[in-house]
Amino acid sequence: MHREIYVTRPAMPLFEEYCAEIRDLWNTRRLTNMGEKHRELEVKLKAYLHAPHLTLFANGHLALESAIGALGLSGEIITTPFTFASTTHAIVRSEAASARQISATRRCSASTRRRCSRRWKAAPSRMRIRPSSSG
Repeated sequence: MHREIYVTRPAMPLFEEYCAEIRDLWNTRRLTNMGEKHRELEVKLKAYLHAPHLTLFANGHLALESAIGALGLSGEIITTPFTFASTTHAIVRSEAASARQISATRRCSASTRRRCSRRWKAAPSRMRIRPSSSG
């Protein structure tokens, strides 16, 4: 007997409710940035967060690229090797900075390995910027 086992199963609205919600998207054919739903979410988030300025991005890569450009970062940006590859790509694409990943050495004895492992996972990633040696 073959029986499907769902690890997760999404909660979904009724099909008719979903169609009513996206009807404006369908009519305008605007499915990406700056469409009606995008603007509506931006306005609601500004109000909810009491933020005078807020920008939505499709993903973290675009947000990081924009932040590097807006802050005028240049030189070397060092990131953790335990990051998504797109982090390094965003830095390299900025052209004003170069990326280098460094890894910290973990020295844990058998008796402290569990505690050390927890501390390692909880440690925040750091970005360090140094002036570029190349012109």
